[in-house]
Parts: sequence; structure tokens; C-alpha cells
Amino acid sequence: MLTATVERGGIELIRAAMELAELGSPEELQPNLPWFNLKMIPSVKRDAPPDVMQITSTTFENFKVKQVYKGRATLEFSTSPVDPLHKIAIKEVQGGFYFNFDCTMTYRDVIYDYLAEGKKRG
Repeated sequence: MLTATVERGGIELIRAAMELAELGSPEELQPNLPWFNLKMIPSVKRDAPPDVMQITSTTFENFKVKQVYKGRATLEFSTSPVDPLHKIAIKEVQGGFYFNFDCTMTYRDVIYDYLAEGKKRG
């Protein structure tokens, strides 16, 4: 069993778990599809908002898989005053993958810039 949590300020926001049930195939990972990331760089000032906070997409080159496991998985979202993740409905978790690989991340796109949106409103 593999478990992971994401916390902010001592509040658990995300809990994920997966049974490492069987070996998977590298072809199942589909490395050519875009991957999405939250890119956040904290401010150097105490109690200030982050200097960078974006949803970005990327793809991988030179993708070399070392291990792949797949199995049943669970995912839970919680909330905090600044993280309303409970608004994202989890309809179905089809399963999970755990993988270890080497790759080169390519340059791609900024999908959403939280700080730019805040400047537009202000």
C-alpha cells in the first residue's frame, strides 16, 4: 500500500492511497500526453502571497521507465480557508499508477496564472 497526503498549515487537503497490486507496462503511462503541474514559488517575505502560482502543462522527452505498478486507488479532497478543494467532485477513481522513470521535461504552456488573474480584478 502506498499513501500520500498534501497539507498546508497543518490541515490535510488531499489524501491518496493505492495498492501496489501488479506490475504494469510502460506503454500504459502514455508519456506523450500533456502532464499538468501546479508551479508555486513562495515569496521571500513572511506572510506574503507566492511570487509565482500557475497551472502549467509539459510533456516528456527521453522517457525511460524503471518500474511501473498499478492497482486500486482512492482519492479524497478536504478544504481550508484558502483551498476550497471540496468544490471538485470526485466522481470515480479508475485506479492508480506508481512509476519510477528518468526523463527530460519540455517547455510548454502556462494554462492558468493565479496571480495574473488577481491583478486583473484589483
